Amino acid sequence: MGSSSLSVPPPSATLNLFGRPTRSQADANAHLGISGGSDAVAAANTASDDKALKAITFKKKRNIWRRNDLQVTGTDLPAPIEHFSDLVRPPLSVPRNVVNNLFVRQHKVPTPIQMQAISSLIHHRDVLACAPTGSGKTIAFLVPLFALLKAPDASCGVRALIVTPTAELAQQIEREAFFLMKGQRWKFVQHGQTTKNKDIFIATPGRIVSLLEQKLLDLSNVQYLVFDEGDRLWDSRTDFLTVIDRILTACTRTDKVVSLFTATLSEKVEAAARSVMGADPVRIIVHGRRSANTHVKQRLIFCGNELGKVVAMRNLVREGITPPVLVFVQSVERSKELYEEIRAEGLHMAIMHAKMTVEQREETVLQFRLGKIWVLVTTELLARGIDFKNVGTVINFDFPATVDSYIHRVGRTGRAGKEGTAITFFTEDDKERLPPIAKVMQDSGNAVEDWILGIKVDRSTRRRLERTTPQRTIVSTRKRMLVAQQRMQRQYRRLEAEENEKKAARKASKRRKGRGDCERNDGDDSMDDE
Repeated sequence: MGSSSLSVPPPSATLNLFGRPTRSQADANAHLGISGGSDAVAAANTASDDKALKAITFKKKRNIWRRNDLQVTGTDLPAPIEHFSDLVRPPLSVPRNVVNNLFVRQHKVPTPIQMQAISSLIHHRDVLACAPTGSGKTIAFLVPLFALLKAPDASCGVRALIVTPTAELAQQIEREAFFLMKGQRWKFVQHGQTTKNKDIFIATPGRIVSLLEQKLLDLSNVQYLVFDEGDRLWDSRTDFLTVIDRILTACTRTDKVVSLFTATLSEKVEAAARSVMGADPVRIIVHGRRSANTHVKQRLIFCGNELGKVVAMRNLVREGITPPVLVFVQSVERSKELYEEIRAEGLHMAIMHAKMTVEQREETVLQFRLGKIWVLVTTELLARGIDFKNVGTVINFDFPATVDSYIHRVGRTGRAGKEGTAITFFTEDDKERLPPIAKVMQDSGNAVEDWILGIKVDRSTRRRLERTTPQRTIVSTRKRMLVAQQRMQRQYRRLEAEENEKKAARKASKRRKGRGDCERNDGDDSMDDE
């Protein structure tokens, strides 16, 4: 990331909006080039002529993009921001309390995606944004929200709508938004509340459409629309597409700003998103369309078969792995089996899956965040968007079905610039799925053995593999023994039935033979009588 010549206000520098400035505010104002009391601050904030950000040349923009591995396309592209202190000045004019709250969180210099996305959205440009997991996409679309809506005005109804694929992700974005809005009285639609007199709604497509059908939600005044984890929402293999169409139909304002944020961006998803955006959206790609977090050390472990994966998992636990640990499996049933198989006394372990109640899932997430759960076995439910800032290790017990799934799983660690580790098990049955994921690992700076990179898989096979879920044998030893026992019982019953059939056949044969002998004897007797 490129450095800036500007200095940043210290985290302690809170901008007091009322009365005389405190010492910390005076320090912050000095960093922002503002002197005097609150009147001077207000005047400086509105004096756009002399306080506006200086226009920069295209050459300088290009240099910033290159330094930060940004691919930005579109016409008349807004200048990227190099410093969060730039946000309070026109033409950006982000509310000062939002900038203060960023400084409190030690957010001093924007990440690459934040540099361009924040600036573009505030300039009323539709945005297609693709950046690795943990790169700050949530901040990138929340900051412009507060800038564009300017101030709370619940009388207008919902003005900002953020659509997410899971309820857990919606709750996480709400928490982040609540932190950023400290100092202003924005109103959110929360679970179980009415949607009237609210500014912002963050929810899943299912909940949004349910409220629309009950005529409890009016989206006609939405002017800021975000699709987070867009690759999942716009994936033709999911049930979201028809629901998304219903939401878009309800958002009738023609001047709304639409954006899609994702960690992976396929051509189909991009084409679908462009069809609902303006003629010239800003397209922002960080580190390529499919890239994993470079702060994560990734490695592959060959386990031979499913039993070998259980052994490898036990070895990792015995040798020691950096907690907290997220373990991903491909189904609810397998999560239960693995939990039963490897839980041990003293190992604080839990499972989480979609069949649990919302309350159970929320409690599990809370316990994991608090460090009371060290190892959490889960499905794809937690692979997307959820920000566990301190996850030390991700283990892909079951090999990811797609590259997108791999990138999202691995992205649960190495958040906000911290280091993390991702370990992926694979068996003989997974070899055809290896090459694309091995390429992602290599591109993000991890060593991959040559023989893996040399595996050749034709295009039709790759497509078939992406559309199908691998059939795997049972994880649980107890369940395997039970299945084996049931199989033996079935085999015994089959053999017993076959033996009974043979006995019955022999008896029937004897009866037929007996009847035949009797008939012959009767025939002999009648001849004797004659």
